[in-house]
Amino acid sequence: MIIPSEQELRKYKAYYKTDTDFTAYARLLQSKWREEKDYPIGKSMKIDKKGIKHYGNYYGNYIEEIFAEEKGCNFLTPKIWNIAKKEIEKAKYDNNRRKHSGALYEEYRFKCNLLTSQSLCFNLFGEFLDRKDVLLKIFNEMKPNLMDKITEIKFEYSPGRGDEKYLGDHTAADVFIEYEKDNEKSFLGIETKYVESLTEESHKDAESNFKRHPQYKKITESCGLFKPDVINDIKKPPYSQIWRDHLLTISLKMGEKKLYNNGYFVYLYPLNNKECRTGIKDYMNFLQNPETSIFELYVENIINIIQKYINESWAKELFNRYIKGL
Repeated sequence: MIIPSEQELRKYKAYYKTDTDFTAYARLLQSKWREEKDYPIGKSMKIDKKGIKHYGNYYGNYIEEIFAEEKGCNFLTPKIWNIAKKEIEKAKYDNNRRKHSGALYEEYRFKCNLLTSQSLCFNLFGEFLDRKDVLLKIFNEMKPNLMDKITEIKFEYSPGRGDEKYLGDHTAADVFIEYEKDNEKSFLGIETKYVESLTEESHKDAESNFKRHPQYKKITESCGLFKPDVINDIKKPPYSQIWRDHLLTISLKMGEKKLYNNGYFVYLYPLNNKECRTGIKDYMNFLQNPETSIFELYVENIINIIQKYINESWAKELFNRYIKGL
């Protein structure tokens, strides 16, 4: 990966002062991809506490809002876009039914921001909902003899948001893959990252989360997977979100309410994102035997293996859009 110059970044409206090296590269890559597709440029946007939208500057990694909504061009095929739309509507319904705002698509970023890891997640896995046999081969190539059969693929999945039987919060897997191995019901709870630096959550928010949810401490101390006296470190960024995602997967396979015989927390990220790489490797040092409950996958690897099995334009676009030059 060649770190882009400020001159090149500004040329493609991809300069953002606080970007990490990887984010700067990825923002430039997405901006070039958008221009090649001739998609109109969009603006950054934030929503304040009153729900009012505030638009910022034009950035090359954003697609204009109306165009993005009509065309679904943050997603690589019409099939993936249709799946994504259904998931958005499902999340809205669940929020209204449960009277909370936990699930979990920031629609503007989801539809307009080419850098978001949520669109990456759908672009990686959406085409496999009806091709589970191919995805089985891909996973078994990345981790030999992992699965015998994939039974279900779900997006933004949690067995019960706010359910005290699990974490009592709104933590969910970006992708949840149910599979069978040796006639046992198993799963992968996948957290997908792209340009995240693991500083997105503040120390204050992490501490507040910890105080509201005693299950975090209870599961950590009772599951037998963690080394002693890790909580004071692990509850803080950059580990806090990784910890919660991992705890959710642990809660699914332990105790009276367990749903699965076996399962893993999977951390999927670009190898060249050094913040994610350092964060997950340091996190695993808190565990007695990390290989029993957690493993890493690299975005570069999965895209390259997808291209071995899928000779379709969207697989080539995955490469060009997300990992070209890495």
